[in-house]
Amino acid sequence: MTAAGESRVRHALLIELRQHFPDMKIVRMLERKGEGKVTWANITKAK
Repeated sequence: MTAAGESRVRHALLIELRQHFPDMKIVRMLERKGEGKVTWANITKAK
């Protein structure tokens, strides 16, 4: 986690997106009903 509380993976993704879309704006929205914030799905058997 960074000092701001966001994961390093998300931060790295934002850096990559800004390289391709430098004028992008981030809009934070409320969670939608039924939306999962965190999942611990095991996808090792996925095909």
